[in-house]
Amino acid sequence: MANNYVEVGPWGGSGGANPWSIIPNGGRITRINVRSGAIVDAIYFGYTEGGTNYETAIFGGRNGSLSTIDIADDEEIIEINGKVATFENLNLVTQLTFVTNKQTYGPYGTNGGTDFSCPIAKGKVVGFFGRYGAYLDAIGVVLSP
Repeated sequence: MANNYVEVGPWGGSGGANPWSIIPNGGRITRINVRSGAIVDAIYFGYTEGGTNYETAIFGGRNGSLSTIDIADDEEIIEINGKVATFENLNLVTQLTFVTNKQTYGPYGTNGGTDFSCPIAKGKVVGFFGRYGAYLDAIGVVLSP
């Protein structure tokens, strides 16, 4: 990737015909919106770029309950973890938790599946990427060294 970014992951299944990524150019992620129920249905983000606030498209479906995480100016994501399992014959992200230097958000989704975890020992989270269809099929983290 350009700018010496490093992609970690993705975790989830190989489905989802729609790739997505969010890496604010010179800005930062300010909000994470998660739609979840039995699985993680969708994720989308608020971010700043050049002093202007933006919101991404919804990556996944519109089912599940909406949870919003507002990331404070002095807050950084230091870990993402979750679970992957089969749902409706698809391997999907079934649970997500975000850990910052201030608190833990989640878990969103259900407790079944295979665990994944990405503690950030070096660098910082500058974005996310993955794939989606009717649900959130996969998610990965973009780090800046």
